[in-house]
Amino acid sequence: MAKSKKIKNGKSIKEVAKLKLKLKRNRCDKSPLCPVIKICTLDAITQKRRGFLNLFADYPEIDPGKCMGCGVCVDACPRGAIYMKPIDTKNKNKSYKNN
Repeated sequence: MAKSKKIKNGKSIKEVAKLKLKLKRNRCDKSPLCPVIKICTLDAITQKRRGFLNLFADYPEIDPGKCMGCGVCVDACPRGAIYMKPIDTKNKNKSYKNN
């Protein structure tokens, strides 16, 4: 469960980690030794590996249902490819845009 925050209009929101989709080719290097995966204690971030000795990896995938919004992964990513995105707790399909 992500941690909740209060915003200006009094609504309760939570934050979850997201991979920067527009810049992921420039930011994330798809390293099989990704420190973000190792630092997440809730196993909310996974990465598929393939090839001989698992030397090739895909982009990390973040499960918003497992993410508690602590932000440790944002600090651990050496390439700055992960950010925290606010999610509306009342309407799970609606998310707030970054200002």
